[in-house]
Amino acid sequence: MSVEEYRDFVESRMAVERGKRTVRKKRGTKKAAPPAKKKTKKVAKKKTSRKKSPLLKRIGPKAGLKASELSRTIVPGRFPFGSTAELEPLNDIVGQDRALKALSLGVRLGASGYNIYVSGVAGTGKTSTVRRLLDQIRPNCPMLKDYIYVYNFHVPNEPMLITLPAKMGRVFAGKMERLLQVVREEIPSTLEGEGIL
Repeated sequence: MSVEEYRDFVESRMAVERGKRTVRKKRGTKKAAPPAKKKTKKVAKKKTSRKKSPLLKRIGPKAGLKASELSRTIVPGRFPFGSTAELEPLNDIVGQDRALKALSLGVRLGASGYNIYVSGVAGTGKTSTVRRLLDQIRPNCPMLKDYIYVYNFHVPNEPMLITLPAKMGRVFAGKMERLLQVVREEIPSTLEGEGIL
């Protein structure tokens, strides 16, 4: 049933219900007279090109619909595959070509100061799509570096910059923490030893 057929069906049901208005009395119900028409100028109604639904003509406004009339039958031989397991998985979000183009452009911009915001219903593939696009451009991106500022003993107001490969800054910081811990524990114990004057 198309949307227009359903709309026609609902309109006809509403017209039937309007005709069945009743007035409750103390005992039982009695059909009320149709509401009195107000005297107003008649306005010409626009004729619509909508045709009466053949389904509505066939079943009538008072008849209910059968389950077979509410479902769509799909012929399996119509598809070129036997099972969905034979199909290649989709890598993109279906129906979002414009969003994917914008995302691809935003990911490929080489300038700093740009952000990408992706929103939508959970489970629609937003995160996996962004990760896939980032993995595609990763080989073309320059290698990242870690920048570390350390104390300059010669000019205390100007720290020294050390440039390390990506992820090595954290390793360097961890090793410096261990070195400081050793210095704090070993130097006092060595100075308090018997061989020191």
